[in-house]
Amino acid sequence: MKSLLVQLDEPTLRALNRVAPTASRQRAEFVRAAIRKAIRETEEEHTRQAYMEKPDTEPADDWSNAGEWEELKQYEIWWATFPEPVGRRPVLLLSRDSAYSYLEKYLAVEITSNHSQHFRGSSAGPATEGMPRKSVANFDNIRTVSRSALDKRIGQLAPRRQREAKAALGHALAWGELIDAA
Repeated sequence: MKSLLVQLDEPTLRALNRVAPTASRQRAEFVRAAIRKAIRETEEEHTRQAYMEKPDTEPADDWSNAGEWEELKQYEIWWATFPEPVGRRPVLLLSRDSAYSYLEKYLAVEITSNHSQHFRGSSAGPATEGMPRKSVANFDNIRTVSRSALDKRIGQLAPRRQREAKAALGHALAWGELIDAA
């Protein structure tokens, strides 16, 4: 691991001493985590700016009211309308929260009440909240959904179910890191 010498002004140093004292072994990890977070936020801002300058949508799309759209969040459940034969069905949104402010299409999985087709160990996702009947998120059917296809918020996946969603996504993609992390 490389070392980095950083100069801090007095107010910043005092604040750092309050949250991660010098004697604490957690200080180095706190600083590394803060730097990683700042890098992710900067990269996300660069991505947002790139999409605002050149959206991934057709020229006819109107981005002037993007700030007025209802706020979307990861793990929310929405009704979406797809072309036939799929039609209207609920979906679980998977894209990161910040992406909803500048993307027009998001990652989602379909939700189905036909969970008898899924067996233990399949990549069917967790049961979902806010649905009229027992349902599962089918992670074997990952798709993009445009903002214009979403018409009504149904609910949100409970925090305890979010780990299950990550594991189901890992299973669907054969990404052991996600399965093990959940």
